[in-house]
Amino acid sequence: MRIMESKKELVSVRPNRKVSILTSALISILVGCDAAPNQQPIASSSPEPLVLDNRRPYFSRPDIIQLSEQLRSVTQLRALDLDRDPLSYSILGGPDAELFTLRNDGLLEFRQIPDFEIPADLDRDNSYQLSVLVSDGMATDSMALTIEIKDRLEGRVVDDPIVGAQVFVDLNNNHQLDDHEPSAITDSQGYFILDRTMPENAAGSMLVSMGGINANSNFPVPDLILMARVPETDGAKLVVTPLGTLLSVAQSDTERQQALQQMGINKPVADLLDMDPWNAAIEGQDSALVIQRTNEQLVLLAVVLDCLVSPEANVDAMVLTSQLGQKLLDNLLFDNGSLLDARSLQQILYQAHNELSDQYRSVGLLDPGVLQVISEALAGVNLVFANNEVNPTADLAVALRRIALPALQSAIKDLLVGL
Repeated sequence: MRIMESKKELVSVRPNRKVSILTSALISILVGCDAAPNQQPIASSSPEPLVLDNRRPYFSRPDIIQLSEQLRSVTQLRALDLDRDPLSYSILGGPDAELFTLRNDGLLEFRQIPDFEIPADLDRDNSYQLSVLVSDGMATDSMALTIEIKDRLEGRVVDDPIVGAQVFVDLNNNHQLDDHEPSAITDSQGYFILDRTMPENAAGSMLVSMGGINANSNFPVPDLILMARVPETDGAKLVVTPLGTLLSVAQSDTERQQALQQMGINKPVADLLDMDPWNAAIEGQDSALVIQRTNEQLVLLAVVLDCLVSPEANVDAMVLTSQLGQKLLDNLLFDNGSLLDARSLQQILYQAHNELSDQYRSVGLLDPGVLQVISEALAGVNLVFANNEVNPTADLAVALRRIALPALQSAIKDLLVGL
């Protein structure tokens, strides 16, 4: 047993000796190589850092900006810098440079809000030109900018100026405001500016005013629809009135001019589109006084027809307005459209109401006797409004409307409920 154990020990020692011998030989070789004659030792060093040149920033285009009028903010300038250096922006020059401010972060704005109708650029063509600069502190880039101001249709809704009316361009003729259609709400004096520029196909479309409150008489007209055709030329200011609504129903300028003459208005149709009869009447212009008195009578006629139709009938307010306008126009063209004559008013209301009852089964027929009483009351109020001695914009006229409009409306509703 001891002999075997000693053999095992002997066997196990021999490989270790071989390894030691081999290791010693390798070390000798390596030492010898290191000590070889004329051999220079390799110096240990880290690599030199790679230094890149600064890359200049550059603007991202476009360099032509189209902007709706009445907006101060132009754009947020954007430049790219591959080194991600902080950038600063400034105005370099240009013929219209003094009309703008440019913040260090790139926000470009007009000093004064641009008005399409009153261009302030050097050429007075609503095309503003300037050049801008971007810098990363070492390098720069510049860009010439052209800002083209586009017209937004603006105007006023007037009977007594109407506050809070929803105004929109009915591009698809569906009688309601859609997301893509330019729109606005009239301010405290009836003025509006549509919220976007007009699409190219807008000319000739109907601009619609819905609802609101008469500013001076404080009489609400939630179902009043007024309309006007969108003009073909840029820069026009459109005044939407009851008289203009009537004329929008006509098929030709000949019909429009004839209707005006029948109502005692001796003024070309074209002059009425941008005429503000309320302001002109305040100034005492004779033609404006006639137009404004006519506007008041037309609104009262629309209010009466609206009273004759039950709210439960769900009649489209634009259909009601169109039917009333068409029947009034038909009677005017046949010399039977006086707004001061009870029989004429009765015929107009009867025809319009019957047309609505044909279109809407929910609209019942009217008792002729009741309609006669209502028409006589309407003619009496219109005669007061037509008084040539009273300026329709004066405090006395406003006070009369404040009393007469709700009183007549209430009396008609009470009369119809009692049937």
